[in-house]
Order: sequence, then structure tokens, then C-alpha cells
Amino acid sequence: MRNPRPLCAVTACTIPNRHTDTCPDRTKCHGCLPGLAADGLKLCTHHTRCIGIDTLTIAARHRQLALALHRTGQPGERTTGGNRNPNINLNLRAAAVRRDIETLLNQLARLVCSQRGFGWPTETTTTIAERPHGFIGPMPATIRTRHTFRVPALARLVARSADWLAAHDRAGEHAAALRDLSREAHRTAFPTGVRVFELPGLNGERYLACPEKVDDSEPCPGNLWTILRRDGDRLPPQIMCNHDDEHQWPASQWLKLGRRMLQAAA
Repeated sequence: MRNPRPLCAVTACTIPNRHTDTCPDRTKCHGCLPGLAADGLKLCTHHTRCIGIDTLTIAARHRQLALALHRTGQPGERTTGGNRNPNINLNLRAAAVRRDIETLLNQLARLVCSQRGFGWPTETTTTIAERPHGFIGPMPATIRTRHTFRVPALARLVARSADWLAAHDRAGEHAAALRDLSREAHRTAFPTGVRVFELPGLNGERYLACPEKVDDSEPCPGNLWTILRRDGDRLPPQIMCNHDDEHQWPASQWLKLGRRMLQAAA
């Protein structure tokens, strides 16, 4: 009987350690049986989850790529392009990847807002007018809300719609674009190579939750992961949050962060 469930829309999606009848060598093959899409979706559960993970990852890479914009010329660092002005020495590859991240997130955010009816992310700014000469007393504050195109805000909007994107007609294209850009951003941001580990949680939790807050009151929903760099890298190892790239701690603050986490878990 034919299985009514469609295959995952991601090209070359296979089930680990599951093989077809025509597999040439099962001892060397890691799995060649095509993966099935989840109920009501066009992607399998793994690639559906990867949409949200890759979206938040490229948002974090966007900030890290800012540190790679300047060409250092260290061994192993691959940079392309240049400028005729000898006083300007930029890594154009990092700049191009940052632009690709901004473009892709803008496209996906517009798709979500236009077809799901969601509002575009906004940010609130508070300004105080300059005090007139001779005026004594407090000046009134002006609060304005406007649309924002900041990468973290767009990434959170897209990541919350991961299941909806997995059911979209172009789900395979969206998942592949996010995965390819995530890998390209990692190679560009860390040209000398790094190791990334997700930190285990406390009190039986699988992952370590971020201790920071968002919107001044709500706890951050992100988890913590650490970046261990090779010797000689110009950037230090650090712990980062997969939800907000501004939540990060260099190695010099790890002990302070550990005491803070233990006190919160006690």
C-alpha cells in the first residue's frame, strides 16, 4: 500500500541509519531512505525545527560578522575584494554575507506579515526636546513607535512562524536558503574554525536558559551556547544566547555568570 504522506520538501532529506532496498553498501551509508513530511507540513520535523534554529543563528552571526569586517591577514583567514583607497581595508565577503542575511530576513518577514496578517515589528524611542534658554523645570518626553528593520527583531518574527513556513508551498526553498546562509555565515565569521556547544541545564532541564530579561520584565526564552576558539584566534571564547545576540558573556565573566546561575537555581 502506498504511503499517503508526502516526502520532505528539502532536497536529499534522508532518515539516519535507514536504507532503501537498492542501497549499494549499508556499512558505509549513513542513511538513504527519504524522510517523510510531518502531518500537515511539507517538511519533516527535523527540518521544521531547523527553520527556527537557523533563523536565530544567522541573526547572531550578523553581529559576529561585524567583527570580521576588518581584514586582519591572519593565517587561515580568507578575505576577498579590497578597495583602491589604501586607508580602507575591509573584508567584503563578510559585508556581502551580512547583506544577504538582512535581505533574506526582510523577505521572509514580509512574507509572514503579508500572508498571515501579522504586524511589522516596531521599536519605541523616547526623546526629550532641548531645554529653551532660561527655562527651568523638566521637559516633557516624546514617545514614538516606528517600524524597525533590526535583524534580531525580524529573526524573532520569522522564527515564531517556523511551523507556518514549513507548510508553505516554497517550504523547501526557505529551509535550504536559511541552512546554506547559516553555514556560509559561520565559515565567514569564524575562518580559523571554532567549536560550538549547547550548555546543559540545571535541575533536570535539557538546556541552560538565558538569565537575562527582554522588554525589562519578561524572561528571555533563549538557551545558552558556548564558542571555543582555536589558539591564536584574535577573538576570545564566549557564551551567547540563541535568542538575542546582545546577551553574551566573554570568558572573563564566566565565573560571575556561573555564580549568578547557581543562585537563581537554588
